[in-house]
Amino acid sequence: MRHAERNWDRVEFYKELKEQFTSFVSTTKYISVVVVAW
Repeated sequence: MRHAERNWDRVEFYKELKEQFTSFVSTTKYISVVVVAW
């Protein structure tokens, strides 16, 4: 049971990481577009 909980925490961690990475990538793309347009 404890092991399953730990796995669930890991899943949540990876989800969070993925969301942060996605927003980071979109922010970077946005900045590049702004810089290029500027």
